[in-house]
Parts: sequence; structure tokens; C-alpha cells
Amino acid sequence: MDTLLIQELIKVRLVGSNKMLRPFLQRLETWELLLIVHMLSGDGRYGIEDYLENLQTLKCTRLTMRNFIRDRIAEGTFLVTKGDKKSRKSLALSDELQRELEECFGMIKSTSGYGAIGIQLPTFQTQSNSEIKL
Repeated sequence: MDTLLIQELIKVRLVGSNKMLRPFLQRLETWELLLIVHMLSGDGRYGIEDYLENLQTLKCTRLTMRNFIRDRIAEGTFLVTKGDKKSRKSLALSDELQRELEECFGMIKSTSGYGAIGIQLPTFQTQSNSEIKL
């Protein structure tokens, strides 16, 4: 369990310091969207509405998410690809965003020591009356 928590802390710090990934960490649904787009990688069977349908963490309006997608397209981090149907637009990650995301996850996986990324774990001292001090 501790390893999973540390990996999550590493992810938050790495993503939070990355200019391209940071906008996706602002909301849980935008992070989920990034992961879905990465997994489907421009698969023409899925359109933007399909991505929105598959968001299980969606707590904002669809319009908010469409605006977020539009902004990512405008800045070039999301690319619009042709869907299987003429009316369907699919999404893919820009090469740079894909590289940043994969590097981030690679760093999380390969991090063996907490100190390497500046994480200081609290030390606990057990007293005789079973209190724990931080």
C-alpha cells in the first residue's frame, strides 16, 4: 500500500511540474480523458462524444469538457483525426504530449528511492501510552 501511495505522490509532483501535463491534472475527468485518448490513440471507431460517454468521473457539464477539448486542440496537445464515419472526429495525443506522458509514467515506475525525488516521509515515535507523534 505504501508503494502505491508513494507512486501516486510522485505522479502528482511530476505532472504538476510539467507544463504540458498540468492542465490535465486540474480535474479528475480531464486526467481520465487524457488516459482514454492515449489508450485509444486516434482509433477512428471512437469520436469525441464516445470519449465523453466513457468518462466515469465526469462531474462537470459536457460543454465544459468540450471546451477543454477545444482548448487542447487549439494549443496542439490534442490532434483531430478522421473517424470511420465522415461526421466523426477522433482524437490523438500530439507526439510531444505522448512523450511527456510516457516519460512521466516511466519515471514513476523506475523511482526506487523516495529521496531521489525529494519525498520526506514522516517519522513516527511510539510512546509508552501508545500515542503517535508526527
